[in-house]
Amino acid sequence: MKIMLTFQEENKIIRNIGEVFINNDINHLSKEGYNFLYLCNGFIAHYDRYGFIANYSVYSLAQDILRNKNQNQYNNFSKGDKDFEYYMQKKRIYNKICGFASGDKRYKLPKLEDCIVPIREITSYTIDNCSYDEVLSDYKNHLAFGNYFNCTDEQRAIDLTDATLMCRYLLKDEKLSVIMNQKFKFSSGNEDTIYSLLNCYRDSIYDIFEKYTEI
Repeated sequence: MKIMLTFQEENKIIRNIGEVFINNDINHLSKEGYNFLYLCNGFIAHYDRYGFIANYSVYSLAQDILRNKNQNQYNNFSKGDKDFEYYMQKKRIYNKICGFASGDKRYKLPKLEDCIVPIREITSYTIDNCSYDEVLSDYKNHLAFGNYFNCTDEQRAIDLTDATLMCRYLLKDEKLSVIMNQKFKFSSGNEDTIYSLLNCYRDSIYDIFEKYTEI
C-alpha cells in the first residue's frame, strides 16, 4: 500500500531540506526531511534522525543526494503501473531537493503557508471486534523483534495502536487517502499523520496496520 503525500506534506519536506542547504546547517533537518531521505535509494538506515545528522555534514549530504539522483528517478515505472503516481511524486521531490543540494539559485523554497498541515484531535474511536491489547502487543513485538535494532519504544507502539484503531473507525465514513494524510494529535502529545507514522518503519509495519483496519 503506497499512500501519496499531501500538497502540504510535499512542500514541507522540500522546504525543510532546502533550508538545510541555504542555512548550511545539518541540524535544521526535521523528522519529515529525515524520514524522506533515509528511505530514498542509496541511503543507509540509521538508528534515528540524530544518528543521520551525526553521520553527515551539509557538504557530504549534498554529495550523497546528487550521487544517488539516478537511483531515485524510478524510470522502470510507466503510467498505468501500480503506484506510478506515488513514485513520480518521490522523484519530483527528490529532484527539487537536488536543486538545493547543487546550490542552484533558481530553486525557491515553498511558501510557509503551503507547508502547514491542519491538526485534527483524536477524540474517541470504536474498537469493534478488535482488542486494544492485542493490537498493542503485535506492534510491540514487531518493534522489538523486527528490523529496528531490537529496540522497543512503548510510546511508539501506543501511537501506532491508536492510529490503527482510529483509522479502522473512521474508514466507515471517510476515504483512506484523507485519513492517512490528515495530521492528528495523539494522546502522547505527538503530532503526525498516520502515513508518516507508519512510514518511519518501512513497508513491513503495514502488515499489522492492514490486518486490523481490514484494508
